[in-house]
Amino acid sequence: MRVGRNNKVTILGITAIIGLILSALLLGGYYMAAYANDYLTITAVGDIMMGTTYPKDILPPNDGKDIFAKVQKYFKESDIVFGNLEGPLIDGGKPVKCRKKSQNCYEFRTPTRYVDYLKEAGFNVMNIANNHSWDFGLAGVESTVKTLRSADIEATGGDIITNLDINDKQIAVVGFSFSLSPYSYSIFDLSKAESIVRKLKGENDIVIVSFHGAAEGKTAAHIM
Repeated sequence: MRVGRNNKVTILGITAIIGLILSALLLGGYYMAAYANDYLTITAVGDIMMGTTYPKDILPPNDGKDIFAKVQKYFKESDIVFGNLEGPLIDGGKPVKCRKKSQNCYEFRTPTRYVDYLKEAGFNVMNIANNHSWDFGLAGVESTVKTLRSADIEATGGDIITNLDINDKQIAVVGFSFSLSPYSYSIFDLSKAESIVRKLKGENDIVIVSFHGAAEGKTAAHIM
């Protein structure tokens, strides 16, 4: 094969380009590694209702084992995987929220064994400041917190504030809802909410605020 002068120039140009690309890739990898600690990846989802055993068994097929199968891939590589647990994790107890024969009130009770599915999916922080955490009263809330912690999942709501140390950053996750209790700060007291967040910001590098509100039912299209 004979290579002319113009071809030699072309080959030299291509070699130079390849060299620049390799250099860029190597430098890019270096800088990505050097600045990896400057990034925090958060995956957050909304209401999670995995099934209920009250007022009757309404549980997913295969006892829920595949419930997160189609979305689990989106949770990988995240530092924080956050969700709102819409209902208590408890195996017994008595419902306390709804009046008898109520047509517009719903109470849920999710088996405690379902916490394994949250863990397998990658969740590490769950909000309990919402309108269903108290469906089975204080016993339901306490069972939920205990069950989540047994699976190394943080519960967040009110006085229970999640504190994380990720990439040398102190992170706080705090939960608000329409109600006020040790497990939920109120979204209606804005001045108090502001002071809570300001205090947390003074103690942490990052503060993540979750609030759960609105109303239920087909007539609740507008709430303000």
